[in-house]
Amino acid sequence: MKSYPMVFAFLAVFLCACDDYEVSSIQSESFIKYYALNRSNEGACVCEIPGGGYALLGNTTTDLRDSEICLLLTDVFGNSIQDPKYYGTTGSDKGHCIKPAPGGGFVILGSTHDTINGDKEVWLIRTNDMGDTLWTRTFAQFDKENNDDEGLWFDFNSKGEITMVGYIYVTGYLKQIWIY
Repeated sequence: MKSYPMVFAFLAVFLCACDDYEVSSIQSESFIKYYALNRSNEGACVCEIPGGGYALLGNTTTDLRDSEICLLLTDVFGNSIQDPKYYGTTGSDKGHCIKPAPGGGFVILGSTHDTINGDKEVWLIRTNDMGDTLWTRTFAQFDKENNDDEGLWFDFNSKGEITMVGYIYVTGYLKQIWIY
């Protein structure tokens, strides 16, 4: 009979300690979250969302495709605020850099599989605030020999123009750096 009050006391303390909505001071300064979206997932870049939260750029492998770009939007504590957005064509697509775009939304830089030549091409994706594609552009002019080329990083200048950097495979060299 004496064990019932102890059990109730333990349950009351346990339930109060498991409050999911309380954030400790340590959690408010840093946290770690894991996201298992598909068969294989890798993080590539992250940026803060204006007003709070994060845009996580990654690459994911599905049963239907080799690799595609994935965008996950979260709140300030890393909790997903919507289903992930996926970008890709029919081959091996990779995202490497994401930044908030002037005027809202995001710009993603990476590479897409060129189904005609069978190589990688630099790929720029512009989205709205929710990650929906507004436009895309590939840059085949980097590649004179139909070898792989990828965009790895970019930034905006004071006029809102994009400066990109990446690499290209060139005969006689493994990789050469380019800037655009």
